[in-house]
Amino acid sequence: MTPLATARPFCSTPERDVWLRQKVERSVSFLLHSVDRNALEAVILTGSTARGEASVLPVPGGFRLLGDLEFLVIARAPFDWPRLRRQMTMLSHRATREIGAAGREAVIEYGPAGRVYLHRNIRPCIFAYDLRTHGQVVWGPPDILSDIAPFKVGDIPPEDALNLLMNRLIESLLDSRRAPLHPPYGTVKFILEAAGSALACAGGHVSCYRERGKSFDDLLQVEPTLASALSDLGDFRCWLEAAIACKLEPSSRRLADLQHALSLSQCARWGRELWLWQVRRWLGDMPDFNEALEIYVRRESVVLRLKGWAKFFRHPLRPQGTLAWPRLARLVPQSSPQTLTYAAALWLLAGLTGTGGPDWQEQVRRLFPVRCEALGAEQLVDAIGGLWTWLIRNN
Repeated sequence: MTPLATARPFCSTPERDVWLRQKVERSVSFLLHSVDRNALEAVILTGSTARGEASVLPVPGGFRLLGDLEFLVIARAPFDWPRLRRQMTMLSHRATREIGAAGREAVIEYGPAGRVYLHRNIRPCIFAYDLRTHGQVVWGPPDILSDIAPFKVGDIPPEDALNLLMNRLIESLLDSRRAPLHPPYGTVKFILEAAGSALACAGGHVSCYRERGKSFDDLLQVEPTLASALSDLGDFRCWLEAAIACKLEPSSRRLADLQHALSLSQCARWGRELWLWQVRRWLGDMPDFNEALEIYVRRESVVLRLKGWAKFFRHPLRPQGTLAWPRLARLVPQSSPQTLTYAAALWLLAGLTGTGGPDWQEQVRRLFPVRCEALGAEQLVDAIGGLWTWLIRNN
């Protein structure tokens, strides 16, 4: 195995850290033996593992990493971008199968980028801040992350906080439909990132989960509208502390307690309340959810909409069913594919939890970028989940 260029811990428990370090080392070695090293600039460990907050769950016979083991792979220019994306996707599947026991122990992801992404293309956002502050260079120039121009948490746009909240809401929806093989980790992530998105929206992003509880309490003191926006605030605060403990040192009991206490309906209600609070704080006060959603969908400039659709069309791994031209002619002037998918997901969650009104399926179909007229409620979940996975995690 390739020795790592970092000695920082990956999780809070020594025994679990030893196990996870071996997975990281094997994942880096696998990548470096699968590609020409001369074609790479660096390999960077990202996410909560890089921050030392990986969630490693004890299971019979060993451990399991909850969440993904994520690497940013910096390729040396010039490179064939479509080919590189396909290659990294294939290697991610192989590494998960061979090192992660087909996902039973870990899911491994290699995300490609060029160095120009770091020093020119990356913009202030939660991912960029966490990457520059906490990313671990496990192979390559140790100072490569200094390519990212420094910025403050206050420079993170409110829209990025909303995106974080929506990502966790959709993950919670998908998690609720998975087989018992998958622990209810989505609930943990939702509570943590619901609080985190509120902090980021208010200009106070906090990277480390162990600090989120106190930071959220401090935010409540200076943002009284947040306290009034959240129903069952005491319960939310209590389960935030439980989620922090479970994230840092998960156990089957802690996961089960969160799963039994927090239904999809409860998470969706908190998510909708926080979404509306953030939109009002960002775009101005609005009387109700429906009006806020329409303004949110149509807020993007023409440049951003066209850029989003151009990337959508040109991507080599574009999902099937995306080129339904009458639908596209109606949607392209409204918003980008990502924003439309988020809006459709909000209506879907409202409908599935009994708060969407009688026409919620019609609203989902009106906004969703992929043809879905013949799909029922369960199929809409799969369709939105599939497109979201492609847009957010592979795009």
